[in-house]
Amino acid sequence: MVSDSGQEPKGTVRMTAPTNFLVDFDIEDLAQYLQRFPKVYLELRLNDTRFELIAKSIDLVFRIGPLQDSSLVARRQRDTYRYLVASPLCLSSAGVPQTVEELAEHECIGPPSSGGAQTHWYLDGPGGPRTVRVGGRFNSSTVGSRICAARMGLGASFLPFGVIVEDLAAGRLVRVLPEYRQDLDGAWIVYPSRRNISAAARTLAEFVAAKLTPRLSE
Repeated sequence: MVSDSGQEPKGTVRMTAPTNFLVDFDIEDLAQYLQRFPKVYLELRLNDTRFELIAKSIDLVFRIGPLQDSSLVARRQRDTYRYLVASPLCLSSAGVPQTVEELAEHECIGPPSSGGAQTHWYLDGPGGPRTVRVGGRFNSSTVGSRICAARMGLGASFLPFGVIVEDLAAGRLVRVLPEYRQDLDGAWIVYPSRRNISAAARTLAEFVAAKLTPRLSE
């Protein structure tokens, strides 16, 4: 439920979120919010880069992962994780890795790295944190394109659970080394200042939180 502070929500809210935001949060949800508050205008910017809220005049940010700016007001939604997945086609042709070290011999899909095709993956497992150097012929800066590449059999990839749950259920992707995962340090809704937040931004933040929290659960 969106709280009612007595101030009518109105004006423009500029919100940024990852490119896969609309996988968990439907356009129909945003339409519901805008129908409830007809004087609110919403600008949604989808990207996988970090934004400076004040410099970019952003009112709200939805982000997954660690936050670096301690001066911002952040509301943690829940813990979030990435799981290592690959397509059955990929695993049938390249084999199924049985150990973390074997990932170094497999095609792996991740974000572009300053080190070129090679990068380090950090994994959390039953024996504690592990690190392995991996590489692959395809890397991309967006989660959506990495999901598509994994479905097409281009390699194994660490992907947020919320965006691959249907692929796992349908068998398009399967988990690899299921005892390991990557801790993303939570899903957050962030805004510059609790004191200056507008009624429109506040009600949108509460609306998004109410919708997303159950959907980010495993």
